[in-house]
Amino acid sequence: MTPTDVTRPLTAERRPSGLRAAVGNALTWGVAWGGAAFAVLMAVKVFGADVSWQEGLGLAGRFAVIGAVSGMAFSAVIRRSYRGRRLADISCWRFGLRGGMATALFIPCFLSVMRLLGGEGILPLEFWLSNMTVGAVFGSIAAGGTVKVAQLAGRVLPRGSRDHLDAAEANDRLASQE
Repeated sequence: MTPTDVTRPLTAERRPSGLRAAVGNALTWGVAWGGAAFAVLMAVKVFGADVSWQEGLGLAGRFAVIGAVSGMAFSAVIRRSYRGRRLADISCWRFGLRGGMATALFIPCFLSVMRLLGGEGILPLEFWLSNMTVGAVFGSIAAGGTVKVAQLAGRVLPRGSRDHLDAAEANDRLASQE
């Protein structure tokens, strides 16, 4: 991908498949959320909180799962909202705000549905508010960071790297047809 690739609209041959993009975004968000939760918890531990490493890893795992699910849902929303837009024209700040709003609403709804399916009832109000706050903060950072990294990668990666990826994908398609 050359620097000019960032300024061209996504065409059918340049656009990653929707599922592949959503899974990639889910993995990115899952790792980011899990890592951030673990880092915050360990920072709190340094300042005297009585938290074990196992508890920190368990919390980071839960955050990673919620982050991955949120990333997948956000990817679907953004796919509709930004269809045909050039990556260079997308503001990472506005994208981050939309990510925060979408995630702040999605997480409590998702958790409520999971609790209802498990027979526990709807999520209590205080958990709605805390989950909305966490979702807004983590969602904003993850969304804004995701688009900024994609914009930087579009400018930094040499054209040959993208050509190699395209050739590998074409070989995979041919192999799967046989």
